[in-house]
Amino acid sequence: MNDISPEFTEKRKRKRKTMYDELCEDEAVTRTPEELFIASMLQISHRLIMEMSTRFKSLENINDKFGFLNGGQINEMTLDDLKLKAGELADTYKEDLNKKELILEIESFKGFALGVDNNLKTSSASTTLELILKNKLEEMYPNITTGLKIFLTLPVSVATGERSFSKLKLVKNHLRSSMSQQRLTDLSIITIEHKRASNISFDKVIKEFASKKSRKVIIRD
Repeated sequence: MNDISPEFTEKRKRKRKTMYDELCEDEAVTRTPEELFIASMLQISHRLIMEMSTRFKSLENINDKFGFLNGGQINEMTLDDLKLKAGELADTYKEDLNKKELILEIESFKGFALGVDNNLKTSSASTTLELILKNKLEEMYPNITTGLKIFLTLPVSVATGERSFSKLKLVKNHLRSSMSQQRLTDLSIITIEHKRASNISFDKVIKEFASKKSRKVIIRD
């Protein structure tokens, strides 16, 4: 961008002789440097807007699922809307959340917990979790606590295989252009957690892998 000059010099337009079988509108359209610059900037701006919209749309979808869990939303939303949102979230995360218990916890949280600490009435998701732990309410509201933990850790667990990610540049280069997403993800985790990975015993991993893949079953007396 620094190489682009803010001044556009006008060049003399060369006239081309029109042949007998050509019309005036058939003449090639020539644009000035300023017009070319504007057209290029419009294309770049449009592409940036589209990329930003796509990127933030997924985050909006996540917020739409989990947003009701913060104290401010629980305080403002109706109980029926909260139950509906709680049911939809529990259906999405069946292995982590109990639908019936989450709905009951939301009902209790709205009627009781908000009165325990007035700060909960205007708190964000992170502050809500902090206040739940501070007031030792996590055992009373285990599903709400779990839901908030999932919500707050999602941003660091949804990173996809993008070339712009600094660690992926070390893992995926032109020599590994055909690498699958699963292998790329596994190698990325090892690269990111290289300190922990360096302390792993390779012999132990090999033996454990061999024991799981072995077709022979050892029968002990």
